[in-house]
Formats: sequence, structure tokens, C-alpha cells
Amino acid sequence: MNRSESWQVFRVLKRSRRQKKMLLYRKSFHTLYDPVVFLYAGVMAVILFFISLDWLKDFTPFFQTLEKRALMYLPFLPLAVWVRACMAAFKDSSLPFTSSELHLSLLPHSRRDILFYLYREKAGKTLLLAAVLLSSAGCLTPLSSAFILLFLIVYGVSLLFEVWIQWRLYSTPWYIKLVLAAAGGMVITAGYTAGSFLGLVIGTLVWAAAASSACFYYYEPSWGRIAERNDAKVWNLWLVNQVTNVAVKPPRRFTAAVQRRRSSWFYPKRLYDRIWLSHGKESYNYLISSLTAGVLIIVVVPLQVDWMIFLTVPLAAFIFVEVSTSIFHNFFKQPTVFRFIPVEDEQLALTYVKWMNPLLVIYGCAVMVIQGMLGFSLVSSCIQALAIACWTGYDLKGSVLEEMKKVNEESFYPASWNRLAGYVFTAAVMVYPPSVLLLIVFFLTRGGFRLNIRRKRTL
Repeated sequence: MNRSESWQVFRVLKRSRRQKKMLLYRKSFHTLYDPVVFLYAGVMAVILFFISLDWLKDFTPFFQTLEKRALMYLPFLPLAVWVRACMAAFKDSSLPFTSSELHLSLLPHSRRDILFYLYREKAGKTLLLAAVLLSSAGCLTPLSSAFILLFLIVYGVSLLFEVWIQWRLYSTPWYIKLVLAAAGGMVITAGYTAGSFLGLVIGTLVWAAAASSACFYYYEPSWGRIAERNDAKVWNLWLVNQVTNVAVKPPRRFTAAVQRRRSSWFYPKRLYDRIWLSHGKESYNYLISSLTAGVLIIVVVPLQVDWMIFLTVPLAAFIFVEVSTSIFHNFFKQPTVFRFIPVEDEQLALTYVKWMNPLLVIYGCAVMVIQGMLGFSLVSSCIQALAIACWTGYDLKGSVLEEMKKVNEESFYPASWNRLAGYVFTAAVMVYPPSVLLLIVFFLTRGGFRLNIRRKRTL
């Protein structure tokens, strides 16, 4: 068939799909339709539009400064867009090649023509949306028309290549995408640090050559896999999902590798992981709230009074340990099917600690951020972040194992004074980083927590 007939068939297919989507949207909209809410929302939108339009006039100098800085960074935009395509290629093929297009390509229609139609539609919609958004920004803000036009041209040209790169890289191995993304980030960082436009151009050309070589060398699309994932993406309509509370997900193929991985999930050694993952989902909001509060205590308070850091960091660590211990204790208060399964108490507790320890990276990063803002060196900030993470993990392990003894109703001596000494040494590290030696000596002399408990019991 010639291209005109293929284009007509493709248009019929797209029109049929669009009509089905609009029918679903219409039914969902009528389910949620409330004329009063829509009337109030429209009135408030008009009022906020005029308020913001008048309010933005006072920020003309700010937008002028912003425009000058954006013009300086505009040469970095193409490579940044292409690096974003490398990262997006991990989960999205960019072109919505669904099972309908796959079946259409089995007929006397060229698959290359279908991909060209999809590319033209995808690029056209994205460019139109970018043009509308940038034009609206130019009308509502004091940005100049020349800047808007220049930005649209650079971004539009970059976008045309982005769709192509993302589609070609979707079927390449994951390490190729990761290497290209890392290389693009290094080129952008080097160009920004050195301030050399020529170096940025050369680096971009070299990166584009490497990306093109990888695309053509590794490009072997798995059409069935692409069609399955895009079917779920095309029909995963947000409004319909909210009404029906059903999300369309791509099917899982039960290959030998997947079956082996699924069966290994039920091994006894993975039982404890399943227990704490299930319990963690129930306590998710509680844990996130405590983490957020700890990070705010670490970062916000020392910005006002810098010497308070030796109090806020141990306080945040103490809050994290107490909240984690309470979440661990709450597991034994609620009815669960795992109560009737024989388990090893110590291993159960240590598995919980294993799942909680990665969260300490958040506190370590918060300490490094605030120490950097206060002017501390990178070496001292790393020492302090490592010290707070190690001590918090150590104290969490001891508290959880003591809580396990409480659940077993066994007698023991709480390590209250030892915990206090550990927090004092941690505060000393926040003030004077070389005092981390005292904390290391404390770790070595305090001894490990061991449970003299029965090896088997029923929760």
C-alpha cells in the first residue's frame, strides 16, 4: 500500500481510540459533576488570574534578571533535554506504539510509516503544548518576546531529537542508558564549571555521536513488550482511575526467571522481610512524619542559632530511634496471621533493623547540608554525618532488641546510662569532629546486644 492509504488507516485507528477515551471521560465526568463546584472554581480562577496579573507587575526587575541568567544557561538546554531522554528511556518508549499499531503493521502497512506517524503526532503535540505554555508565560509575565522565541526554537529542536533518542534507547541495555546519562551530566557540569562554550559544544557533539552509535548498535526493539506497556499507558486514564479506583497495569509474563524470582520470595529466609514490609506500609505516614520532623530539627534550628546543632542532631536521632521502636512494638499489639508462625525472635528483630537502617542516610545528608551551610569543611561534615548514622543505627539495634525482651516478658537491665553516654559523645562530635575517636572507643567497649532467648517461639 502507498503512504496515503496507510495514513488514512492510521487516522481511523486514532479517531476510534480517541472516541472511546472521550466516552470514558464523559461518563466519569458525569459521575463527578457538580455544577456549583465548577461555578465557584471558574469564578475563583478568574479572580486569581487578575490578582496575579496585577501582582506580577511588581516583579519586573526579577524577571529581567531571570531572563539574563536563563540566556547564560541556554546552551546547556539541548544536552540537558537529551540526558532527560536517557533517564526516561528506562520506563517509557516515548512513542505510543500499542497492540493496535502492532496488528496494523502485520497488515500490508509499513511499520516504519506507522512509527513516522507516531513520531510526527508526538512531536507535534509536545511542540504545540510548549508553544502554548511559553506564549502564555510571555503574555502573563514581563519576559521579552525575543527571549520566548529563542527559548522555543532551542527547546523545540532539542525536543525533536529527544523523542527519537528516547525511542531508540528504550530497547538498549540499562547500563548503556546509565553511562550516557552520567556522561551527559559530566559534560554539563564541566561546561558550567569551566565556563567554556567551545568545550560544551565539543562535549555535546561527542556525546551525541556516542548516543547515536549506541542507538544503532543495540537497537533491537521487543515489539510485544513495547505494545503491552504502551497499552497500559494509553488506557490508564487518570480521571477514570479516580472514579473506578482501578489502575491499568501492564501484564506480567511468567517466564522462568520471573517464576524463580517469585518462588524465592516465599523461602523462609524472606518471610521476615515480608512481615516488616507489610507492617511498614501500615505505619508509612507515621514514619514519614517523624523523618520530616527530624530533618527540620536538624536543618532549620541551626540556621537561626548555629551552636544549637550539638543539641538538635542527637535530639533528631533520639526521636527516630523512639519512633522506630514504637513501630516495632505496635506490631505485637495488632492481630496478624504471622502470630501463629514459629519464628526466631532475634532474627525477626534484626531484620526490622535492617529495613530501618537505610533511612539513616536521610539524616546523614541533612547533617552534611547544614554543616555545609554553616561553613564546615567537607571532611568534617562527612565525619559528623557518618558518626550520627552509625550511632543511630547502633542505638536502634539495642532498643529493638530490648523491646523484643519486653515482648517476651524477660527480665533485663535497660542500658539507659550507656545510651545517654552515646548521645553525649555524638553531641561532642557535632562540636569537635576529632572527638569521633571517643565514640569509636565507646562502640568497642560497650559490647554487643545479645538475646538469651528461646530460638523458637510463636508470635
